[in-house]
This record gives sequence, C-alpha cells and structure tokens, in this order.
Amino acid sequence: MTGDGPTALFTAAVAWLHQRRVLLSGLTVLARLVASCREAASQQLGEALSGLINRTRWSAWRS
Repeated sequence: MTGDGPTALFTAAVAWLHQRRVLLSGLTVLARLVASCREAASQQLGEALSGLINRTRWSAWRS
C-alpha cells in the first residue's frame, strides 16, 4: 500500500473496519487519524534518512 496516497489508505481503513463490523464514530475522525499516522510515518522516515545521510557524510569526511 506504500505510495498509494491518503485516499487509498482512508478507503482501505473504512473497508477494514466495515468487514470487522466496527462502528465508525465519524469519517472525519478516521480522516484525522489517517492524516496523523501518515505524518508520523513521514517524520520517522525523514529522521531515519537524515541519520543515514549524516553518518555517510561523516564517514566520507573522516576518510
């Protein structure tokens, strides 16, 4: 599902909840949750890549 975007993620979440007969408190709440999860994942990816780039630059500088 990576790279499918927020609409695909939202649709998949609604389908998953519907299949499990989970009552939705409101689609707006779910939309906010999806946005929050995507933001957290983007932040984690950015931090991981930043750390990798910084270590690579440090190793190159020391050589």
